[in-house]
Amino acid sequence: MLKSLRYLCIIALMFIVSLMASGQGAPEQIQDALALFNQDTGQNLVLTDLYWTWEQLTATDSSLGCPKDGEFYTQGQVVTYRFLFTYDGNIYDYRVSADRSNVRACGVTSTDAPTSTPSADSTPDPRSNRLCPTPAVGISYIRTRFAPGLQGFIPEGNASRVRVDPATTAAQVGELGAGTVFDIIAGPTCDAEGYVWWQILAGSLSGWIAEGQGSEYFVEPLPPAAPLTGYPALSLDNLPLVAELDKLQGNFSRKVAFSLDSKLVALGDTGSEGAWIYDNLSEAPRLLPSTLPLTTMAFGSPGSDKFLALFGGEDGGIRLWDLTLDEPVVERVYLLGHDDPVSAVAYKGDGSLIASSGGLAYTTQNDLAADTNAILLWDVNTVALKLALRGHLADVTGLAFLSDGSLVSSSLDGSVRWWDTTTGVERT
Repeated sequence: MLKSLRYLCIIALMFIVSLMASGQGAPEQIQDALALFNQDTGQNLVLTDLYWTWEQLTATDSSLGCPKDGEFYTQGQVVTYRFLFTYDGNIYDYRVSADRSNVRACGVTSTDAPTSTPSADSTPDPRSNRLCPTPAVGISYIRTRFAPGLQGFIPEGNASRVRVDPATTAAQVGELGAGTVFDIIAGPTCDAEGYVWWQILAGSLSGWIAEGQGSEYFVEPLPPAAPLTGYPALSLDNLPLVAELDKLQGNFSRKVAFSLDSKLVALGDTGSEGAWIYDNLSEAPRLLPSTLPLTTMAFGSPGSDKFLALFGGEDGGIRLWDLTLDEPVVERVYLLGHDDPVSAVAYKGDGSLIASSGGLAYTTQNDLAADTNAILLWDVNTVALKLALRGHLADVTGLAFLSDGSLVSSSLDGSVRWWDTTTGVERT
């Protein structure tokens, strides 16, 4: 009875499918620019109908950097977002002030117009914060640990100046001392010096503070107030008593997991791609940055003296990293097995097998119909593909090895399947 109940719990948990996090690829002002574009062109397009890019500027007046004859402008610095929409052979330039009160069309150029070829040393840093515009050469914007609606605090030994605008030259309206808690209202805004700014509220004090610059953080997400240890493990008996004790705050995606030795890893959202590693929940996490979004994860054997974590990526790759504290991060294994972002991974308890899935699987059979939504089994020691498990008709959403070495999988096709990992045959 208990064994059956355990399998039922596993199946029930695997049917809880996380919603895809909505990527925050551009500031909200892009909607104002798009509305004016549609008005000017007589179209009714959405962002996915266009190729678009954006950057952040600081204009010297209300022309937002594109003055026109016969117009008069208010002088003063204006934080401005510039959006370039490519449509029907033309590039349309729109500017929007940060407060969204000023939206301007700034011209159209043909995509056939000659452009200069960028030099190799002008390539932007791929590790720079994606919520910020493309940085100038030599600048990389720090990965953000905040999002609107979260809380932060000033660490011991620090103080943060609060400014009227997101710039080091802006007037100071106050200062927050060590231990002060604040609410994140809006942001981020990224300046030409490499600072990442957030609009905050601390009591009655409102303004902008810098989260950090380069590799240095000036402020931290507010940690849990209550100690999150010493509580009984979750079971069917105490399930009705589950209640929130406290919360961790950060720029997380919707993927988070505890290891059996009480470490927590959360995947970062846009602007914080990579993994947040909490060796101790009361301390600031380690951030393992990634140049592309990570999509899912699983942990290695708890009996090992190494902290091994398995990650699936947006590029269809699977990465096994050694994240042992106080040691250099080592990528033990990299496997490119899928044509789509990895949707699920699992790591066998003895460390011998990895399972992964994500759209079309790359196999020697090379059968598009059969290999779509197939699960791949990898031998960790030889770094070789062992088996392809075929049968699911839609995206695989969960994978888990059982104690006998078999594998359970769940899918958006509404099925949960049980696999023999020695033969690749589906069990019944």
